[in-house]
Amino acid sequence: MTIYGRTLAAACVLALCGCEPKQPGPGPATRTAEPARRPAPGLLAAVGRSARAEPAAAATEAAGQAMAHLRAAGVRPAGAIFLDRAADTSPKRVTAIGRCVRRLTGAATCGHGTTPTGREPAVTVLVLGGEGIDVRGFATSGALAGGDPNDTAAARALRRARAERGDALGRQISAAADGGIVLTFGALDADAHASFQTALHKRLRGGAALAGGVGTRSDAVYLPGRPTSVGQLAVVIRGPVRLAVEPVALSNRWNAAATRAEARAAMAAAVRRIAPSRPSLLLTFGRDEHNALLADRAGDVPIFAVSCTGQAGTDASGKLHAGTGRLIVAALAAQ
Repeated sequence: MTIYGRTLAAACVLALCGCEPKQPGPGPATRTAEPARRPAPGLLAAVGRSARAEPAAAATEAAGQAMAHLRAAGVRPAGAIFLDRAADTSPKRVTAIGRCVRRLTGAATCGHGTTPTGREPAVTVLVLGGEGIDVRGFATSGALAGGDPNDTAAARALRRARAERGDALGRQISAAADGGIVLTFGALDADAHASFQTALHKRLRGGAALAGGVGTRSDAVYLPGRPTSVGQLAVVIRGPVRLAVEPVALSNRWNAAATRAEARAAMAAAVRRIAPSRPSLLLTFGRDEHNALLADRAGDVPIFAVSCTGQAGTDASGKLHAGTGRLIVAALAAQ
């Protein structure tokens, strides 16, 4: 019988038995490769900005920009810090911004409102996220005004009052800041804030790095759970993070080329000190025109620029530098 005949006969037998010819089965089971999951970063920083005049609209836009970066990376926010620059800054306005930022980020929120020193009003929101990152705010209330420099007794009393205020805020943050990072903001007289910063710094332990500045005597600070008021703010960041601070006393503020060179040298030094990690964030504390010198040098690293008339920061040895005419540049990175 031919091959054709044998095949036909077999088909007839299967049909009579009510059976179906067996179809070829699938080959060995194969597993579709799942996309590789990116590990959660040790630190992710995102900055959003808005120049809208209405506080809620500005806060919504700025916080939305920052949160978009964290959502894209799948990172939960750990804390938010906002800055408000407006000619009519007030505790009421700062409170409205703070509540909006807190609602949109769902994270611990603190902030600072000051008057512009030359540029347009703006709301800036910094959101930090990552495994093990903790952000806490601490504040003291009350303005510390300047006095008559010709009145020696009054000047001593004011220095003592500023030191007492710095010591009070330092006692609040001492335990929380152990080995962490401290950022300071608030209402102080620019020419005499050094006594405040020095007293606060003396309370820090564990090699905490400090960077900060002061704006005007009427700056308002926001923390949830307390009335927003004129005062001073300290933000403590803990976790697997490092901060390299480069304080530079600008030798000739009227020489644009020299100032630019000093500012860029400070940024380069901060980035070198944070190596081998890549900076997640650059912070600058200085006057607007000095902060702006670094805006085009950061590449894709976000910058949190704080406009202030007095600046303070610890150098590599832990020594505090505080006064006016300075630029504080800091690089923040995961450990």
